[in-house]
Amino acid sequence: MKRHIQKGIEEFISRGYAPWHMPGHKRRKLGDEEVSKGSLLYRALDEINAYDVTELGVTDDYLRPEGFFKDALNELKKVYGSAASFYLVNGSTSGIQAAVCACAAKRPEARKILVGADCHRSVYNIARLIGLEVVKLDPVTNGVDGNDPAAVTNGIDRDDLIALTNRIDTKAYCAMVITSPDYDGVCKDVKKVAELAHGMGLPLIVDEAHGAHLVFSEKQRRLSALYNDADIVIQSLHKTMPSPTQTALIHVMNEEYADEVREKIEMLISSSPSFPMLAAMERAVAWADENRESFDKHLERVRKFMDRLSGAGSRIREYAFDGERDALRDKTRICLAADGVSGEAIENALLKEGVAVEMSASDHVVLISTVMDDDEAFDRLQRAVERAAAELDECGNISYNEQTNAVVRIGTVAREDIYVYPPGSPIVLKGQIIDEAAVRRIEEYIKAGKKVHGL
Repeated sequence: MKRHIQKGIEEFISRGYAPWHMPGHKRRKLGDEEVSKGSLLYRALDEINAYDVTELGVTDDYLRPEGFFKDALNELKKVYGSAASFYLVNGSTSGIQAAVCACAAKRPEARKILVGADCHRSVYNIARLIGLEVVKLDPVTNGVDGNDPAAVTNGIDRDDLIALTNRIDTKAYCAMVITSPDYDGVCKDVKKVAELAHGMGLPLIVDEAHGAHLVFSEKQRRLSALYNDADIVIQSLHKTMPSPTQTALIHVMNEEYADEVREKIEMLISSSPSFPMLAAMERAVAWADENRESFDKHLERVRKFMDRLSGAGSRIREYAFDGERDALRDKTRICLAADGVSGEAIENALLKEGVAVEMSASDHVVLISTVMDDDEAFDRLQRAVERAAAELDECGNISYNEQTNAVVRIGTVAREDIYVYPPGSPIVLKGQIIDEAAVRRIEEYIKAGKKVHGL
């Protein structure tokens, strides 16, 4: 993959223009006292500032590209095989916003949207902002609480969707939105869901924030929505790729929506996107494209770690998924559990050993591994897990967070969205009536030591 953004920025810098333009730091070092004291962070920021340019007549405008940004977007489209792909500096949230707004604009008479129960609250927020009514799609539960974002399984039930199609006016809906993979790395059967959505005449938007790496793995690319008939796919580069926080991509796989998405991105993202962040995204994608074998090597590294953990007989072990979920799971996502122990207790035990996990669920913890984790990192993790397992007592060390004194009553109306982050999927939306099941889930989250937002 050619690196047009990198070359464009470096070429501009090399010309030595006097910076009578933004940004205000003028690409100079601040030279503040913290740097003289040896602040590595501030020194790094000075280095970044040196290449922090903005859209000028002699550079290019990302939102109206004519030069190296235009070439960069064409290169991105080639890598992903999309009708159109775009870099996002406002994270996956801006991609979700653009996708939903684009689909709503294509169907102005449709004022409803079908949303998977485990979708991120950003989907609900943009629907609220543009006046769409959200209709939830409940997942296949297989005996689990289907309203629990942590218990979402791999698919959407075909019979349930057919029944839904028969009782609703599909012309009232502008799109269907699902999340795949989820925080546990479990993917939906996207091809099946796409078939159902298209059968209803609806485009399928897939929040693939946690699966940006899948397309580069020969062994796991089948899990990516890009190869399973989705119309628009959003990916967070910073979650599983070597890219800074707040970087993301949106891929339009159906040409019909390319112009609308392009227009909505122009409306929603900053008119002064960070050139260093854009260059960092291009670098991450180019590196991944040129080092695809590294992703399968990493997959093997994770497998060996799990085998070693199992062989060591540690009390903390790999979390068990049922066969169907396991078959559609990203195997680079590390989920650990211990019998009779809460997720938060495991998290606290690992923190004492110098390991910060991504998320603790009620009965397990989630660790995000990426291709940047080497053998040494996994060796350190195994030692930490073994020490943490030895510290857990038979009661499981279940801890409880102090919550507010708010009383959640059945039958009352939620004044705010009520959710746990991560994963950020709403338990109750603002304006909805709080039912018994919601109260039970809120109490269970609190007992598991989770911070429940919106009480």
